[in-house]
Amino acid sequence: MPILVSAPSVIAFSPRVALLPESPAPPRRWSASLWAVIREGGQALLPGGQLGGTQGGIRLLRRLDSQGAVAASLRLSAPSKGIGREMAVGIDWRPIRQVPIHLLVEQRLALDAGRDAPAALVVGGIGPRSVAPGIVLTGYAQAGAVARARIEPFADGAVRASTPLTPA
Repeated sequence: MPILVSAPSVIAFSPRVALLPESPAPPRRWSASLWAVIREGGQALLPGGQLGGTQGGIRLLRRLDSQGAVAASLRLSAPSKGIGREMAVGIDWRPIRQVPIHLLVEQRLALDAGRDAPAALVVGGIGPRSVAPGIVLTGYAQAGAVARARIEPFADGAVRASTPLTPA
């Protein structure tokens, strides 16, 4: 089972429920995110499906328009051991500002023995969102395809419910 590592956050509970999130202010020109996924080995879920082992990465975005809908993307990722280091350069587009869905096209560049390939994907996420007193929900899902010797579809996602161990 994957363990997602991220900075803890505390969100005050609000009984207000919104169907769509409020429109945030346009994002800063630059943003970055880091991730680490810690899990043992790799395991097949379905024929042709595979979860990789421990990995981590960084993603930088440079906003290209004043509304924050289009950004240039640079991503570096690597497994903790073995081959699979990769850099990707692409365009991230959020077509509807109030809906947390992004369309991404990127060129993946192998930094070791892998193969370079273009990819296209749809990414969506929720949260952090209070769902009950003291419980915060976050999650994401993505699906897409990488065009190497053949089209390689992929999909994954995660949902996390968390609660602080000590009061804020």
